[in-house]
Parts: sequence; structure tokens; C-alpha cells
Amino acid sequence: VQDQKETPIQTRVRKVNPGAEAAVSVKSAAYHEAGHMVTAAAQGLPLKEKGMFIYENSNGLGEGWAYYKKRPKGSQSPDFCGKCTIFATNEKLIPQRLEACSDVSATDGLSADDPCRFCSLLAALAGQIAQQQFYTTEHPMEIFPHDGSVDDRTEFHASLDELYCEKGERQLQLLAQDKLSEWAQKLVQKYWRAIDELAKELLKAPWRPSSLESTGSGSPPRLEKRMTGQEVRECLRKSEIFIEVES
Repeated sequence: VQDQKETPIQTRVRKVNPGAEAAVSVKSAAYHEAGHMVTAAAQGLPLKEKGMFIYENSNGLGEGWAYYKKRPKGSQSPDFCGKCTIFATNEKLIPQRLEACSDVSATDGLSADDPCRFCSLLAALAGQIAQQQFYTTEHPMEIFPHDGSVDDRTEFHASLDELYCEKGERQLQLLAQDKLSEWAQKLVQKYWRAIDELAKELLKAPWRPSSLESTGSGSPPRLEKRMTGQEVRECLRKSEIFIEVES
């Protein structure tokens, strides 16, 4: 378990059948983690040096972790904001309480840390969207594991619950959820080539002894495929996504 400042995104991908399906499961995990990393970087959220990795757990499930600096639930630190370039891009952002935000320069109603909170929420959603895109394009006859992003959804809803915690804000929260899902879909489509290239680079990495002591889903994996934050950054540069890497 990581602390709040470095909480990774974990992916669990359900294996439908033994044999070849296990390889598809692990491969789809690479696309899931690439979805998180690319959309985070594209919005200006710095990557962590731990980078990203995937493995097959003892139950034959593809799992993965992605490390990037995000605005976690409960954080009131504004230092994330200086790194976030959401308003310098063409992506729209909904502010707290869904106050008017007709263009990317409209920031009324945003507290200092809200931009990166929403960037973090979009990146959290992007993993499963990218994974689903992988299944749609590469394995259309396979069953997409809709239960493969429990941790992502838990984090997403916990953060929204924190934002829309006042009485009578349930409808606003549902609207925010729909809008964020819509924008996350657009982000994945916009950066799909970069996601595809990063996932393929991760899959090219050799299997090496795993550094994990536990996974929360059985015994520790023996092997993993990993890219460091610097390696991810260099891969993203080819797609003209330039981002910092922090320790």
C-alpha cells in the first residue's frame, strides 16, 4: 500500500479461459496502464520514477500499476497545480460545483487544487477505456473484463463523493460523473496512438524477477515487465508529449 502522495493505479483483468486468454489478459493490462500514463502526462501530471509495470498473478490474472503524481482524495496541497497544463490545452474541465466553464480559460469557482483533481479523475478513468479499446480492436471476440477496474472506480467515486458532499448535490455529482466519462473517452481517442505505442514498448520489455512483495490478490508474482518513469518519458516524446519525471 502506497501513501497518498504516491498512490498507484492497480488493474485486475479477469481471465475468461485458460491458455491463450491469459496472454490476452496480461497484454490488455499493458494498454490499461498505458491509458493511465499517457492521459496523465498529456494533461501535465508529472510521472513518477517508478514508472509502470504489469505481471500475471497467481490466479492467472493480468495486473498492473501506474505511477504518476496526482491530486489524491483528501489532499489540500496546491503544489500539484503548477504542473497541470489542462487550461493550456484544448480539453475542457468542469470546475467544482459545475459552475460555468464554457472555455478552457474559465476558472471561476475552482479552488487551487481542483484542476489537478479533475486531471487525476480523467486519468483514472482512462485506463479501463484504453483497455476496452484494445479488446475492441485486437480481440473483438473476447469477453471484455468489465470488473477489471475496481480500484480505479473506487478512487474515482471517493474523490467525487468528497467534492459533492453537501446535501442536495447528488444530481450535480451524477452530471459530473457523466461529463468526466465523456471527456476521458475523448482523451483516449485523441491520444490513442501514443497509448498504443507505450503499451507495445512495455510488452517488449523482458520478463524479470518481480519486486513486489504482495499484490492483494494472492501470492507475489515471480516475474514482471517494467518501464521506468524515464523510459516512459522517452517513449512519450516520440508522440510529442513532454512531461517531467519526479522521484
